[in-house]
Amino acid sequence: MVNRGNKLFQQNVTLHVLAFLLAIVLWSYVKTADVTARPETSVTWDNVPLEVRDIPAGLVLTNELPTTVSVVLRGSDSVVNQVLRENLLAYVSLSGANEGVGQYAVKVIHPQGLNATPTPGRVEVRLERELTADFDLRIEGLEKEDPSYYLTATSNPSFVTVTGLRSQFERVQQAQVVINAASIRESGRLRLPVRLLDARGQEVTGLLVEPGVVDVDVVRLPGKLLSVVADFSGHLPDGYTLQESRIEPTTVYVYGSDEVLAGLEQIATEPISLEEINANTTLPVKLVLPSGVVGSSVDQVQVQLVIKEKE
Repeated sequence: MVNRGNKLFQQNVTLHVLAFLLAIVLWSYVKTADVTARPETSVTWDNVPLEVRDIPAGLVLTNELPTTVSVVLRGSDSVVNQVLRENLLAYVSLSGANEGVGQYAVKVIHPQGLNATPTPGRVEVRLERELTADFDLRIEGLEKEDPSYYLTATSNPSFVTVTGLRSQFERVQQAQVVINAASIRESGRLRLPVRLLDARGQEVTGLLVEPGVVDVDVVRLPGKLLSVVADFSGHLPDGYTLQESRIEPTTVYVYGSDEVLAGLEQIATEPISLEEINANTTLPVKLVLPSGVVGSSVDQVQVQLVIKEKE
């Protein structure tokens, strides 16, 4: 009886194990059949917004990218059919990008369980470094043909800060304001725009200039034509005599207020030493500006000395 009972018990255990294994096999089959039986579909969404993300600091995107892309979604029919356009977003990440041109993948944010294929799948991106520097401000247009008056100008500030993309920034050679000298009739203040020029004198645009407009103080003073006299010092060496001296030009304009100019009749050169001159010579000599005079039409004159030996 004992042996028979043991045999029955062993048979029951074996049947239970087989039933359990069979159940696992059936469950796996049903599960697999259920998944594979799910109908799959695809749908194309046009005009999905495209964003550009993670542009590195100091770099600027310089080319136009498409604002939208097309996205094909693939997956279970029941999931695909519930997707709205608002559930999709395409983007290009520029994290770690360098200056220059590169191709970057378009990625799509979409509901889980689906596959997304964007068109285009990659886009060309041009990145450029933004540069900034100060440029001294030059004042142009003060040159004039009429020497009878004095004209000068100073700007406030004396420099400007220029910021822009490398391709344009590196063209800049000069920052300037331009004055029309012929239109200035009296001293005063002007507000003038700043211009940026390249090496050929062509204007460079597309850059930020701070400030873009500056104050320029213009000073216009009258001039008076004076005779130039040579101021000789010392004596020629023994045996020589100064036969003649000539000055070129013989007259110059000097500039100042009306009150200053009223008391002037001539202007002298700096002292010319005769101590070591023993032959004909021509010397460049600077002028001595009288008190209150701010300038002259020439900085120096030529003094020609004719020297003769004594008989």
